[in-house]
Amino acid sequence: MKSKLKSIFMALAASVFMFTACQETEVFDDAANQGTAASPSKPTQTLGNGSRVFITSDRTLFSDTTYFINGEVIVRGAALTIQPGTLIRGIKDTTPGDANILNSVLVVDVDAQIFAAGDPNNPIVFTSDQPAGSRAPGDWGGVIILGPDVVNQGTEQIEGLENPLTFGGSGDSRTAGSGVIQYARIEFSGTILQDGNETNGLTVGGVSANTTLDHIQVSFGNDDGFEYFGGSVNSEFLVSWKTRDDDFDTDFGHTGYIQYAVSRRDNDFVSTEANAFETDNDGAGSNASPETNTLFANITCLGPGELEGDGSEIDITVPNVFNAGLLVRRNSATNLLNSIVTAWTTGTNLRDFETAVNYVVAPNSLRLEGIAVGLPSSGGTAIRTDNLTAGQNAAVVNRYTTVGNNTVITASPAHGNVAEIVGLRGAAFATGNVASGSNPGGTPDFTLNALLPQGAANLINAQTLPASYIARGLTQEDFRGAFSTTGTVSGGNWNFSSGWLEFDPENAVYH
Repeated sequence: MKSKLKSIFMALAASVFMFTACQETEVFDDAANQGTAASPSKPTQTLGNGSRVFITSDRTLFSDTTYFINGEVIVRGAALTIQPGTLIRGIKDTTPGDANILNSVLVVDVDAQIFAAGDPNNPIVFTSDQPAGSRAPGDWGGVIILGPDVVNQGTEQIEGLENPLTFGGSGDSRTAGSGVIQYARIEFSGTILQDGNETNGLTVGGVSANTTLDHIQVSFGNDDGFEYFGGSVNSEFLVSWKTRDDDFDTDFGHTGYIQYAVSRRDNDFVSTEANAFETDNDGAGSNASPETNTLFANITCLGPGELEGDGSEIDITVPNVFNAGLLVRRNSATNLLNSIVTAWTTGTNLRDFETAVNYVVAPNSLRLEGIAVGLPSSGGTAIRTDNLTAGQNAAVVNRYTTVGNNTVITASPAHGNVAEIVGLRGAAFATGNVASGSNPGGTPDFTLNALLPQGAANLINAQTLPASYIARGLTQEDFRGAFSTTGTVSGGNWNFSSGWLEFDPENAVYH
């Protein structure tokens, strides 16, 4: 009887959060929610009404309740706390032509904070409301965090919202910045209003280094996995799993670092000119300050030339829409250091004169060092330039091949496949499914092979990072890529086998 009364109470409490249609409505906190964690089917609450609503007082989402986001839910002037193990599901817009129904997305506004600290065994999951087997990229809009940190455009409007919000400012003095996201997954996100105006998995704009972002997996995003618009926020232990466009995108003067990350492409799911990394100073390639100077270090990028179950490569010359591991352009000074880029036909694509100056001319704010490139057996190039004269191209290629201990090797019977040539096992390309399909089945293994094959011994010789980069927070490792031969790193712990990662979210059962 007690359980029955509790269920009735929870159903009534949930109804409080169902709103009549209006453009801007407040969502009030329900601190009395208790739920029933032992129930096979948890009680549910819906945040939003399909339009735009605001959370304007501090709110906690509890792990014993499943939450549904319906429309634009914006935290404004308040702190949103999410308990470890909480499930949040974005409601799919089934009437995209209805202007009164907005894409479901969670937004943390410039004056708000989010405290979503999961743990290795109880991650926080943001996913689609669709059942297992029916989820698809773009089911909902993902997570957007906006802050008042410095952006080289002054202030800017964030992409992907039908009524844009503004971010950026002179800096963020809050001790915890925009808050915390740790041990979290974001799945099947990325709504597209029009080309160039999309949400991603995790979007951050004007977010400061006081914010904590680590142990986050974005899977099957319909645009980028992670996008950073300015700000100084750092990130560690990221996984971008089979997104449609770029895995990591930085612009508008982002000056933080990203260390220990993995990206894995899907040959059958791609936008035009997709990259593992894409970086600009801004859309015009101006000299706006601060210059985009993201430090990427210890990244493992597995490209679209993935392995079949028998170890053979998939041909990536068709449909020829994949571009490069790293696209650096429009006066960006982003760095890629001690990383592995394999199964792409181009390791780095450097574009535009201003970008070349950042790379070739002292003080060399753009560094490409300690990069191990693995090319498919069909060939390719470690570095390609666009929009440069022959002399400028020669200067870029000369620096890449003579400075920074970069290496390149092409897959062949003598040297191994696209995994082996960079010191990985074929299981790096595993699908995550129980059934192998065309790729090796099971959980991916991204650790370096202790028995390094011919041509891959360079992987134990990482490039020494500049002292100024260590001062900015990077950790010096003695290997390239995101994992050592034992899976450990000096700068923290992946907790890879703890259960916070999910490589088959299409079929995962969520309650």
